[in-house]
Amino acid sequence: MATYLIANRVPEGFGPSNTAFEAWTGWFGELGSALADRGNPAFAASKVGHCGSDTVLGGYTLVTAPDLAAAEKLCRNHPLLSFGGGIEIAELTLLNEGKRLVADSADTSRVLVTKLLNAKPETVFRCFTDQRRIVGWMGETATVEPEPGGRFHVAMADGFAIQGEFIEVSVPERLSFTYGFGVDAAERVLDDRARQDAAALAPGSTTVTVTLASIPGGTRLVLEHVGLPTHALTAGHQVAWETYLRRLAIGIDGGDPGHDPHNADRDADEVPDLIEDEIVVEADEDTVWKALVAPETWFCDEADLDVRPGATGALTWGLRATGTPQRLPITVETVEAPTVFAFRWLYRESDTPAPGNSLLVRFTISPDVAGARVRVGVHGFTDVDWPLEKKIELATQQRNGWPAHLRRLRQVLSSH
Repeated sequence: MATYLIANRVPEGFGPSNTAFEAWTGWFGELGSALADRGNPAFAASKVGHCGSDTVLGGYTLVTAPDLAAAEKLCRNHPLLSFGGGIEIAELTLLNEGKRLVADSADTSRVLVTKLLNAKPETVFRCFTDQRRIVGWMGETATVEPEPGGRFHVAMADGFAIQGEFIEVSVPERLSFTYGFGVDAAERVLDDRARQDAAALAPGSTTVTVTLASIPGGTRLVLEHVGLPTHALTAGHQVAWETYLRRLAIGIDGGDPGHDPHNADRDADEVPDLIEDEIVVEADEDTVWKALVAPETWFCDEADLDVRPGATGALTWGLRATGTPQRLPITVETVEAPTVFAFRWLYRESDTPAPGNSLLVRFTISPDVAGARVRVGVHGFTDVDWPLEKKIELATQQRNGWPAHLRRLRQVLSSH
């Protein structure tokens, strides 16, 4: 899917105002998950070279300079100026703060994650301020005092811990808290290399801000984590926050997020009864349904599939897909176009899939502000009479495999 830059060319006299801010915020909500980066408004501006109606936007570059005149000097040798093109230069300002966007060498990195949630902002807000709700998606225990200066402590099952204090608690739109590793937590959990990076992340040394906005059908959550001292810690926290906010999205919608990543060792011999994943696609429900019931286009190499309850068939993977040829029998269980499709499958060819000897794969399709939300749930690990090692192996395969399969589904739909 392509990404497009929208350059705003504002009329003379246009400037920041409450009306403009409300208009921009409303439009961002309408864009839904199609919004990749909200960008920043521009104030002081100038043009260099030819920027007439016969030119088109060809890209952008970000530079830092003490003022507009200095920025113009940096652009004297811009390649487009020798090819008959032109450039526009504008000083950026931070959205919501009305101040200049200035490079700060002390704040080397940040994490930014956006998530759409099927719940009201008030409900999502409590998932950060109610310790019983927090441990539903992150950590084993939590101590939170949601007021400025109050504690924000989350402890993981493996001994890892987050320690900080609330800075702002504005129900239900915004909260922020300081963040750092708990005392001695890194020593117990991290390896030597990671421990060196973590040494700079003392309790309360960075800041996490969560902003919630009401949108049709739910809430847009934007989490920003700033002040991370190393690239390794930034990369690690990008993955961590994406992982935990995905768990929050599943849990807040009534699903089971599965095992906490920091609980992996303790739960190595436990088998979940349900594994879930989901994805939002830019397509209507009918289009998603057509792709879903044609699994050979995104999931397997070949499909012998009769889309009616009780029908039997098989899904086949060859060397191209898995490295090992595999044919899995299936029994279709539920067909409710265009919202629910479910089938049972086995990891051996000798039996017909049925309750008690197979796993149930259930897809649901629901409307989303950006198109459609596809959720997959794999049920029945505790019901089948298989060796524990096999159950653990299959659960791991399902947990690791579905994110890739759903991404492939989205790619197929984007090409239509």
